Amino acid sequence: MKKRYLGKYRIFKILLKFGLLDKSVNIEFFEDSITVPADQWHYWKLCTPERYQPIRLSVLSEVINTRLDQFDFIDLGADIGIVSGKIYKFCPRLQQIIAVEPNPSSFWYLKQNLSRMNIDSHALNIAASDFEGRALMICDSTRQSDHSGYIDHDTEGSTIVGKIDDFYVPKSPDLAIKIDVEGQEKAIFGGATNAIGLAGRVVLFLEIHRRVIERTSISAETIFEQAEMIRSFQWFLSDPNRTKIDRDCPFFEQFPTIVQHDVIGVSSN
Repeated sequence: MKKRYLGKYRIFKILLKFGLLDKSVNIEFFEDSITVPADQWHYWKLCTPERYQPIRLSVLSEVINTRLDQFDFIDLGADIGIVSGKIYKFCPRLQQIIAVEPNPSSFWYLKQNLSRMNIDSHALNIAASDFEGRALMICDSTRQSDHSGYIDHDTEGSTIVGKIDDFYVPKSPDLAIKIDVEGQEKAIFGGATNAIGLAGRVVLFLEIHRRVIERTSISAETIFEQAEMIRSFQWFLSDPNRTKIDRDCPFFEQFPTIVQHDVIGVSSN
């Protein structure tokens, strides 16, 4: 992929080497703009975040628009707010955004970008889990935004941790939740029993990453089961075919060749 953008990548590396990318830039995002960290090759390559996960997020938006009426969106692991921005753009029945990002560097960008949306929105600089307290945030502090950062819930640190049930105040009957939390997936459901159980209809957008599964020793099946303890869900991949997940077969036996999968869960009622 870098060979495809060889000239641009060389310029990026030179500027990065001399410390000239430790700043923010505004780039086009639909008819508006979005603030992104200049030191991330990802945004140089995309040119515009409109191109971020176009197929997966298009499928998610279609499912939300088909299954949900007026709904709230909880964006866990919101980073700088690109997914929130795309849901805001493509889902007209969206009523409220609660965007959660524990990394303070990413959170600065998240606040800037949410402020541009003409909707009730709340940016929270916390980590979501199944307890209230503090934990150690493990991330690359040399980067303005670290997409793979995670909390060590067994080690007390400076990162505030809370449960969805404690910080989410419903505004709409239905609920959509994006869960990109690098190992806290099971814990998220343990702290969201009321939010998920009392909502009219629910759509989940869940990242299942093989390396995170290996690090935490928490299987995809365990994550699904935790959600299903609250209510019944149907699961499928966020791909154009909406490939159904067989709950009677181990997840990575069904999809053995891909490292990361985005999974959609739709409540059965």
